[in-house]
Amino acid sequence: MALSNAENILDILVIGDSNVGKTAMVQQFCDSVLDQPSNLGINLKCRTIVSKEKKTKLHIWDITGQGRFQNVAVPYYRKAMGILLIYDITNVASFNNIVKWLENIHKLAASDVRIVLIGNKNDLEDRRVVPRIYGEDLAARYNLSFIETSALENSNIEKIFEDIAEAILNKTQA
Repeated sequence: MALSNAENILDILVIGDSNVGKTAMVQQFCDSVLDQPSNLGINLKCRTIVSKEKKTKLHIWDITGQGRFQNVAVPYYRKAMGILLIYDITNVASFNNIVKWLENIHKLAASDVRIVLIGNKNDLEDRRVVPRIYGEDLAARYNLSFIETSALENSNIEKIFEDIAEAILNKTQA
């Protein structure tokens, strides 16, 4: 496969309640480590992948789940091409708040932004309180992609970033 020298740049927003594993997912994908502290605002991580035979640079904006930062996050919603919306399968409140996050997305982001709903921490199956079917049903209701992951075990982390990049590129090159 011959790679093009042209590089796509995609802005991906990672959002959800505090402590759902957003920063851990980004760290696992970009740094292959989980030893950094939680995000206290807005952090940028970058990683280049190969997608559609082109180098694609992902700008991954990790937005804290703390409400006081939501006004600061508005410009990041506006420029996002893809959004990873995360809840914790062991925390029903984080799942129940997904609808509020979706309302913010629909108010602030482009109407054609790609959204993936992610149930994180599936390594804690014995502590699960949000059945997988709930995530699948919510995703179907809002026409979102859905996947479950474990940042701790690095399960489906590469897949979610690669899939959203592929979906964005398919849309922009159609």
